Amino acid sequence: MDTPKVKPNTFAFFLRGVPSSGKSTLAKKLELSNYKFTRISVDDVGRKAWINLLKEAIEREDRYIVVDRCHSSVELRKKSLQAISFYKNRVCSILVTLPRLSFEELTERIKNDLRHKYSPEERLIGLKCHMKKRSKDTVDIIKEGWDYHLDLNTDDSLEKFLRRLDNQNM
Repeated sequence: MDTPKVKPNTFAFFLRGVPSSGKSTLAKKLELSNYKFTRISVDDVGRKAWINLLKEAIEREDRYIVVDRCHSSVELRKKSLQAISFYKNRVCSILVTLPRLSFEELTERIKNDLRHKYSPEERLIGLKCHMKKRSKDTVDIIKEGWDYHLDLNTDDSLEKFLRRLDNQNM
């Protein structure tokens, strides 16, 4: 893993996965972990407010931030990178792709999770839409402008990645 040219103050982790893939679960675990992530959930704060919360966390120089949002399309990922572009030398951007689950596994998760603010029917419609897009969407971290892409389907665990960041004394 290369060291960024400028020593960043903040590491912003942007979660990527279809509905019910575990983004919110992972974000909540990170918030409660020893790393004390600042969690920003689009589901909790809305599609417009999350950008302001992200900027505020960067201004406070929060060490670790996790953004709980689908990031399933290039357009959504561009919006996230645009939100931090002013802070580029101070923020290291990490796109985290969650493990792929089958449509059947995701459907089962949606049916069993009644705590979500959207109904299972609404979430299934969203899932079908995302599944169509997912097969076409690949991540080109260089073209898109990410500092790192951590694919939890193939890479080390997120915990190992965080330990490597700490060991580099960034």
